[in-house]
Amino acid sequence: MQKGYRFRLYPDVDQQTKLRKNIGCARKMYNELVNDEDVNYHLDEVSPLPFGKKRKRLTYTQIKAQFPYMKDVDNLALANAQMNYRAGRKRFFDNLRNPSGRKISLPKKKRKSKAKWSYQTNNQTPKGVVAQNNVNGSVRFSHNYKYIQLPKVGLIKVKAHRRLQQLWRISTVTITQERNGQWYISLLMEIGEITKPEKTGAKLGIDLGLKDFAITSDGVKYNRPNDVALDKKIRRAQRKLSRKYEVAKEMEKSVRFAANYQKQKVIVAKLKAKRAAIRKDFQHKLSWEIINNHDDIRIENLQINNMMKNPKLARAIQESAWYQFTTMLLYKANMYDKQVHKVSMWFASSQICNECDWHCHKFGMTTNEWLSVREWTCEQCGAVLDRDVNAARNIRDTEQVA
Repeated sequence: MQKGYRFRLYPDVDQQTKLRKNIGCARKMYNELVNDEDVNYHLDEVSPLPFGKKRKRLTYTQIKAQFPYMKDVDNLALANAQMNYRAGRKRFFDNLRNPSGRKISLPKKKRKSKAKWSYQTNNQTPKGVVAQNNVNGSVRFSHNYKYIQLPKVGLIKVKAHRRLQQLWRISTVTITQERNGQWYISLLMEIGEITKPEKTGAKLGIDLGLKDFAITSDGVKYNRPNDVALDKKIRRAQRKLSRKYEVAKEMEKSVRFAANYQKQKVIVAKLKAKRAAIRKDFQHKLSWEIINNHDDIRIENLQINNMMKNPKLARAIQESAWYQFTTMLLYKANMYDKQVHKVSMWFASSQICNECDWHCHKFGMTTNEWLSVREWTCEQCGAVLDRDVNAARNIRDTEQVA
């Protein structure tokens, strides 16, 4: 079994230069392959060679020979860039032969200002040696997990908040610089079998909302963390960023070279990253609690793209990150042999009484008026229903799962 871990890196100035060089050369390798394909693919279409032959494309070795500075970077960073390009190119030609309905284009060039600042490498061990993360390998921890060794970079200080077991093996490594300037390393681990929690036989329905983040069929409501002070700081920092943008435009200066704008941009990115980390930590803990205590979990299959069209709710929906939470539930359920099913919204209505299946038809209200109603009384059986808990119970009891 494979599992990923993500740790914070603290490279010094010289190491940051080496890491950025790896990133830049990997992007250069990718873009050169894209340029070569664009030219030759067009020529193959306009003036095809006889007997259906195709023009030869540039290879990894030829591109590396053209740019001598690529000899100073991690070879596997360049090789992974080539593999990623080849995978995108294969998807394009596979789609031409068997259209899947969604149009797929040839890989596009990665712009320095837009592309994700990252590169991939791999852990290699000497032949005939058993891979052990704290003993050998091109990527390994040292000094009691205080440092990690990377090819062509050396020992980098790392905040390893987890200790890796002796027989686990590091496979693929991704080094990333976020927009806020922070560095991270993601390790894909071969971990073998894992200890799984005992089966409980419990069944749970979950209704996702805005007032309360998650409402379960057990009647428990979970509120997402709401740091008012942090939100205020973000709004203030974004206003400053907007003003600095206007100043740069008045001076007819590109924001790319406006130092004050770039400094403020990093401040905004750091504040947003902090809010995202708080949200992600909350969702990880909640998803683990649910997976650990229940075997059959059912959750509403929300049409988030359609819901985002409501301008009054779009921002709150985006900050709730329902899709991220659903993804956490799915991969953790798969890891621990639990079941997570998505239920269509038509079978998870808060308007249907869970006690007697009577449909209230919103009592003649509009959609916005119905959203303000938190409790309602069933006219048929007289049950007083919390609309969110009632919806969660309908989700739990339905057999119409995706």
